[in-house]
Amino acid sequence: MTPAPSLLLASDDVSQADIPVDRPGIAVFFISAKTVDAGLRNTLVELLEDQGHEALSVSELNATQAAAAGDIIGCTDRLAVAVVTIDLLPMHLDDHAHRKYRGFDNPKIPKAAERARYLVHTIFDRLGQLDPVVSTHSTEQAWQVVRELFPDRETRLRAKAERMRVAFATEGALQNLTREGRRAKVELIELDGEFAIRKTYRVCGLRYMEREIEVLQQLGPIRPEVPKLLGRGENYIVISFVGEGRNLQLEHRRGPPAPLPLKVVRALANFIKACVREGFDPIDIRAPGNVILTDKGLKVIDFELWRRCGPGMRPEHALCLRGVPAEDTERPRGVPAFSKPYSEAWYPLTLLTPESFLHDPVWLQRLKRGVNFLRLWSRWCGAAVVRRVTRSAAGSGT
Repeated sequence: MTPAPSLLLASDDVSQADIPVDRPGIAVFFISAKTVDAGLRNTLVELLEDQGHEALSVSELNATQAAAAGDIIGCTDRLAVAVVTIDLLPMHLDDHAHRKYRGFDNPKIPKAAERARYLVHTIFDRLGQLDPVVSTHSTEQAWQVVRELFPDRETRLRAKAERMRVAFATEGALQNLTREGRRAKVELIELDGEFAIRKTYRVCGLRYMEREIEVLQQLGPIRPEVPKLLGRGENYIVISFVGEGRNLQLEHRRGPPAPLPLKVVRALANFIKACVREGFDPIDIRAPGNVILTDKGLKVIDFELWRRCGPGMRPEHALCLRGVPAEDTERPRGVPAFSKPYSEAWYPLTLLTPESFLHDPVWLQRLKRGVNFLRLWSRWCGAAVVRRVTRSAAGSGT
């Protein structure tokens, strides 16, 4: 296995001739003056980093620069701070993303702005319909903004961006398994004749690596659902490959109710209770991605966002089930999926209340699931009939 490179950046400058043609990954985000006045400047810079946009520079704007920035990106709100960023793992634009995020060369740019908007308007209703963060759409436009606002910095920022790309590069991967890549690059590798997973973290994501290592070291030896930690470096870890499996996706969303088998539901509840007993709140344990059903049973991956919980905490009080409050100060921020994780993500798959999910005996869970399944099925059938009648009426012009 080829180890991931050191996170240290080369001290020598990269010449302009060595810098390749522009590619997706560079963006400039502007924080509005009202948002800065509300005291959220640093919070939003951290949110951008949580979403994979590492700051190359953070600059206060004078009146002339703010007006020029607004003209370039078509924003009428007063802008106060410019954050030039690099995304080392920009997402590919598939057909759906191209239609949804028209004009953007990296879907993670508008997604970061959406999460900033959610965070700010959840905390401060008084800011009204203001967009707290606006951005450029592409690398080309980002460099245009830099050239316009900070003409003396372009060469230096380009060189810094290239050094970061070089430092983050890895070799020897059999397959790139990265999904959105906000904090780390995930690759399938071979180690001692076996498959393994290498996760290489961004510099701004190293705190998440340490949290993941803590969970792996404590739970890996005692819980079969958790991969084994096989090695680590300055900015990467290597863990065991859990095998092929299927995500516990929300398969019911556009179809009839499709709950998980009760055996799987009970295994999940048992795992959550064990985590809480060991002092961990598994905040990011989610159906679409972090829990996998394999031929060897339930497997859980990605522990970067887990937190320590106090001794004696009951599992039904864990944030992984209750939800993270809007005013929560820990990161990542601005993620709506964490507000109602059980009711929106898990209930359609368990058909049990959190208390029943965690504590009821098998016979009572079967009874409750049967009643709740009939209720959901009736609701789905009713909605399907309404949709069909509506389409029929629209087609006939009545």
